[in-house]
Amino acid sequence: MANTCAICGATINVLQSQKLMDGNYICTKGCRAKGLKYYDYVHSDLDNVKDHIHQTEVGTKIWQDLMEPLKKTRDKNQKMQSFHPIYIAPSLGLVAVIEARGGLFNTKTYACVYRLENLQIYKTENMPARTSGSDKDKKCVHLGFVHTKGLNDVYIPFDDETRCHQCVDYLNKFFGLDDSFRSGIKKSVTQFKATKSMWDLAKAKKNGENLEEKAKATVDAFGATIIGDRTQFKDAADQALANYDLD
Repeated sequence: MANTCAICGATINVLQSQKLMDGNYICTKGCRAKGLKYYDYVHSDLDNVKDHIHQTEVGTKIWQDLMEPLKKTRDKNQKMQSFHPIYIAPSLGLVAVIEARGGLFNTKTYACVYRLENLQIYKTENMPARTSGSDKDKKCVHLGFVHTKGLNDVYIPFDDETRCHQCVDYLNKFFGLDDSFRSGIKKSVTQFKATKSMWDLAKAKKNGENLEEKAKATVDAFGATIIGDRTQFKDAADQALANYDLD
């Protein structure tokens, strides 16, 4: 039985077809190969698949132009932190998940690139039950991004469980959420600011001021107590991505 790829229109047989959750089919060698292997096509619909393909096309370009060159830099302020295939570039406010394909002499790297400010979930887990193949029993780093189209909930398997914990520990310290004395002081300050914002919101309501603006400040303040202050990463990412169409 022949199917038609919902993206490129190619006629494909069962072995060449990837069925999506909404009943559409895409070709495996052409359109599915444009995305990363970490993407869950079975539980996705056509619109999300298209978003992911676009995300990978743009992300690969960003990786080649901006992030990959940092692997060779001697500037400590520009260096990336690597937990292959996860790369974190604080100076750019970006994090990339990459996938290398091809042989020894014709390797090509594909990437999805994300804003560090949008990273809301990062933790060590077992691979999801739906996982098949050799990765199903491995530990993984689970990354979850808000305000992100395409691949926004990523499970990255690791052969070495220690690397999973190192990645998560690095991000905790990076965002100022470790349990050190310095972090405790920082948390106390941000919690104070959050409490003050609540008082400001209540006062604004009483005085008939702009509640929308006050509410946003309150949400931002409480968000900082949970995920750390991301302002510097937002500014860096805005500058880095100015010429790229990354949603």
